[in-house]
Amino acid sequence: MALPARLDTTPAEIWAPIVSCFVANTLLYFVGQAVKDNSIVDITWGFMFLIPNAVVWIINKNTTQTSIAVNILVLLWAVRMAIYNIKRHNGEDWRYKEMRNNWTK
Repeated sequence: MALPARLDTTPAEIWAPIVSCFVANTLLYFVGQAVKDNSIVDITWGFMFLIPNAVVWIINKNTTQTSIAVNILVLLWAVRMAIYNIKRHNGEDWRYKEMRNNWTK
């Protein structure tokens, strides 16, 4: 069995990335409701992987070359995915419209 890289992990280091994603998705939900287009979550999907990485990177102050390279690769992947989804986005997907109608009943 492999041991974790560090044994002195604090609760903040565990909960901060989880809370950051929750907050980002909650804000995104309210933006989607305001513009009546919840399919914007598809555009921002890749960035939801970047947010916890950035939070952990900031908390740990880990500026090794490997850490920087991994975060840059995740950023590039997230931007590529967002661009691809923006090009495909032409109004709200019918599934999101149906969900919104069910929420308001």
